[in-house]
Amino acid sequence: MKKSLLHIVIISFVFLLTSTSTIQASDVDEATEACKQAIRISPAYADAHTNLGFAYSSLGKYNEAMEAYRQAVRINPDDTEAHYFLGSSYVSLKIKILP
Repeated sequence: MKKSLLHIVIISFVFLLTSTSTIQASDVDEATEACKQAIRISPAYADAHTNLGFAYSSLGKYNEAMEAYRQAVRINPDDTEAHYFLGSSYVSLKIKILP
């Protein structure tokens, strides 16, 4: 029960920080660390990986974001949000994925 509550708090914190229009880099850094902490507690928690990717994207770290989204998709192949953001990262980096 304690882990679940911590996950909710961390993920809520990430969304709160990344959904505001005036994001400070230090806030996103804090959100990134919060996601990493959630992943250390529960490595198979796909939403933490997705949110880590979102935080990395907010910092313009698209390669790191892509890896976080890929991990979320590996854990939960049905996670449409992770698939969407992974695709967005490919577009941001202008990576061609189709022949």
